[in-house]
Amino acid sequence: MSIRDEIKAHWESGALVKHVPLQVRSVPTPELRELYILAVRIGYGDDIPAIHEQFTGQHDAEEEERWIEAEQYLDDFVTAERITIPHDSRRAKEAFMSRLDPPEEEVWDIRCYDPPPGLRMLGSFAEKDIFVALSWAYRETLGTDYEWGFAKRRSLSAWAVLFPDQKPLTGGYPYDYITGSTFSADRVRRPDSR
Repeated sequence: MSIRDEIKAHWESGALVKHVPLQVRSVPTPELRELYILAVRIGYGDDIPAIHEQFTGQHDAEEEERWIEAEQYLDDFVTAERITIPHDSRRAKEAFMSRLDPPEEEVWDIRCYDPPPGLRMLGSFAEKDIFVALSWAYRETLGTDYEWGFAKRRSLSAWAVLFPDQKPLTGGYPYDYITGSTFSADRVRRPDSR
């Protein structure tokens, strides 16, 4: 079964939800990429709400604002012509998203900065321009390598449950992953520049 067939099966079962940006719902807007979010608690850390639960759940005013803003970031992933990627994931102050270390795990994060301190949504690419968001964490809880490792393990574990026979997309960073990707201003220099 192809990865697209597996995504479709999980979407039909309700385990994944396809993110449809608000502007696409109201006015036809080209979707440049696809994004699916986890709707069920599975894998390592299954006591933490799934991303979709956070978007549909009840929150206090501060937390509600964070998730409303996070939804805008997901909208941008689907519809924005340019997605900024850092040259070095540890120097990604302004980037929209980044592949996390170690790169061979193929865990990426969408960096929702507003309102500060923001939150992160972690996941992997199934194919070019198809991202599956599998875990999340408030940025202030990601201060140590252990905390980042926990967040990444949650994402890797959910991938393994959903797609046991599939590996995430691997490729040349970032152009094999995202149409319209560009390096952010925090890069030292572009890899192909001399």
